[in-house]
Amino acid sequence: MKKIFLLTLLVFCFGFSSCEMTNVSDSSYSTDDSTDDSTDDSTDDSTDDSTDDSTDEFFEVISAYTSNTKLDILYDSSYEGEISYIVSDTDLSLLTKEDFESRGNLITTVSVTSDDLLYDDYIEISSLSHSTLYYVYVLNGETGVLETFTASTNRSGGYTTETGTVGSGDDESDYTIYFPADYDSTSSQEWPLVVSIKGPATVSGNPDFPCIVFSVNNSYSTWDRYNTFLSALKVKLKSIIEDDSYHIDLSRMYTCGYSVGGCWAFDMANSDGSSNYEFSKHMSAGASYWIGDTSHCSNMGAKDVWLTCGESDPYRAYDAFESMKSNLGSSVTGDHRLSIFPGLGHVSTPLWDSPVTWKWLMTE
Repeated sequence: MKKIFLLTLLVFCFGFSSCEMTNVSDSSYSTDDSTDDSTDDSTDDSTDDSTDDSTDEFFEVISAYTSNTKLDILYDSSYEGEISYIVSDTDLSLLTKEDFESRGNLITTVSVTSDDLLYDDYIEISSLSHSTLYYVYVLNGETGVLETFTASTNRSGGYTTETGTVGSGDDESDYTIYFPADYDSTSSQEWPLVVSIKGPATVSGNPDFPCIVFSVNNSYSTWDRYNTFLSALKVKLKSIIEDDSYHIDLSRMYTCGYSVGGCWAFDMANSDGSSNYEFSKHMSAGASYWIGDTSHCSNMGAKDVWLTCGESDPYRAYDAFESMKSNLGSSVTGDHRLSIFPGLGHVSTPLWDSPVTWKWLMTE
């Protein structure tokens, strides 16, 4: 598995700050592999396909989605060889390869290999200070070209929250809405929405995450309870999304989740219960094989979908992917991807930790 390059400064059309950045773009039907996460409830199984993530330019440096002490370096998925970098909180004015090599004691070199895994094309730079601007010098080992980036780590606090409940009786669950630190309820600025069901708390609590996040956690034991909670969730989200006081951008709404949360998130993206908006992208880890049935995926052809799971995950999201592909046939116009984490079971960490997957989710 490729080593991961993590210098992350998020610059979207809707957030974050950066100085010099290059872009990593994405493609369709794809394959992947990765590491671990929790165990949980879901309902059954799925393999993989392939499309490539290529960069318009070779590197991109962004602030980490899941930490305020990390940056990520994203690189072209076709690259194989060495990548060297220097990270400094002061401008070292390194203009040439010779300048760079003269600072040998500051250089970190990573070897990467080219494979079909899309989610791991990054290098993580950790143990940094929060709320700090860094200068990142990246040397392409193949061409000898030196690129300079500036990227800031995330702030340590400042987001606001709103809490409530969804469902009733045994199916009632608490939810939290996280608003970015720069969110202003009196402003007309609209914000993207991420609906996260059994998703990562590290993203929900990131004040610089450039979206409003609706986060809920639940489990189920029967189909009736699954469908009852899904219906209640649709009603609750409709009341929030269509409330103008939240300033949600209806053209940029996404779902994500883990295990049964991935199933609910997928079903929400497939049929959201409203004619006024729709979710355009979905990614999940460890969802069940049955979400590939026509009754669950009939409207997913034009939407972007990234399913992931461990290769020994008993719920087989790889089978869901193949079923969805077969059932949708020529109606698939969206970017559909599958990533399988080598040697792992029912996990989600590789999905949540990757800046590549989050960037994909929130880039139109």
